[in-house]
Amino acid sequence: MKYARLTDQNTVIEVFTVPDGFTIDQCFTPVLVAQFQQCPDNVESNWIKQPDGTYVAPPPPPEPPAPPAP
Repeated sequence: MKYARLTDQNTVIEVFTVPDGFTIDQCFTPVLVAQFQQCPDNVESNWIKQPDGTYVAPPPPPEPPAPPAP
């Protein structure tokens, strides 16, 4: 299973896949376990959890400005 650790603004700051044969509770202390939520396998860092429980990728960064003409 994959878990996401979220900020207060529901941005994923870390993802963790539990090794086979273990539970999330066996991998972290209770304080850290409380910060993780189960998530789909495709979720990555910086994704945002929506109010309906879905996760969306962040928008791509803006294109850098074109260099000045010579």
